[in-house]
Amino acid sequence: MFGYRLTVNLLPIGPNQHFTRTSKNVVYILVCGRCNGLYVGETKRRLADRVTEHLRSIKQSFQGYQVAKYVHFPSLCSVKDLVVTAVIMCRGSENRLVMKFGTLSPHGLNVRMDLF
Repeated sequence: MFGYRLTVNLLPIGPNQHFTRTSKNVVYILVCGRCNGLYVGETKRRLADRVTEHLRSIKQSFQGYQVAKYVHFPSLCSVKDLVVTAVIMCRGSENRLVMKFGTLSPHGLNVRMDLF
């Protein structure tokens, strides 16, 4: 659709969890295969819709979006290096995974944590 594709892995880390591209309430990790940069995201909507938004922000160079900013930052990384992995199906786990994986800026791609 955009000339870009993201690889999407549907690998749950919790028991009895199964993901599809239409799964909702998913916490996902976007990984750069070149530099190992990580971004943790959470969506209430379908995973496929959220991945499409990431692709659109990259294609249209929306610099206000952290993933697009990362891909367009002067580096060797590109959208071809990015892989999305759905990891857990529940609300409110994003902050826990941001802390677990240390993806809060400047060490990762997340610029803020949502406070619930």
